[in-house]
Amino acid sequence: MMFRIRSIMKNHYGIELRSVRPQQGGWAALAFKVNDDRRSYFLKQYEKNRVSTPKWTAAIREYIPILAWLSEQEAFRGKVPVPVRTLDGQYRCEDQSGIYLLFEYIEGETVGREGIKA
Repeated sequence: MMFRIRSIMKNHYGIELRSVRPQQGGWAALAFKVNDDRRSYFLKQYEKNRVSTPKWTAAIREYIPILAWLSEQEAFRGKVPVPVRTLDGQYRCEDQSGIYLLFEYIEGETVGREGIKA
């Protein structure tokens, strides 16, 4: 698994990883905090062998560009995840076992686990 993630990061994003740490994932995807020598990223992996993966990945090409646009708007800057493009300008990549999305890492607690605090 870790070899696959290192390969995805190098071949699709041009990022040489220093570390890979599993994170609390959701029910749709696995999650990893990955680091190079300068920064941290959040990598989502949708496993192709899951029956639900086509449902969860069908609209990536539509919604991730919107998320990228929102992340550039003053009102949303720092409040939404920032997707990272692959070397060929895409927002997703894949191999034989998974579909991957990469984001800038946001330090903090997961809202789903902790709930929203007033």
